[in-house]
Amino acid sequence: MSDIAAQLRYEQFVEVHRGPDTFIMPDAWDVPAALLFKEAGSKSIATCSAAFAATPGRPDGSHAISRDAP
Repeated sequence: MSDIAAQLRYEQFVEVHRGPDTFIMPDAWDVPAALLFKEAGSKSIATCSAAFAATPGRPDGSHAISRDAP
């Protein structure tokens, strides 16, 4: 993702927090759940990053797991 695309996504994410409506962000536990939330119109979807990181015994939030990790 380019820096420009990342910046645009960031700005959109910030904007939903500032909107007049209540912002509800569902937490998808797998790909089918994420697709259901997207189809239902969710503006943003959370992930279970802490659970994903803890499974192999790694800390969350420190980029300890790459997309290529087994």
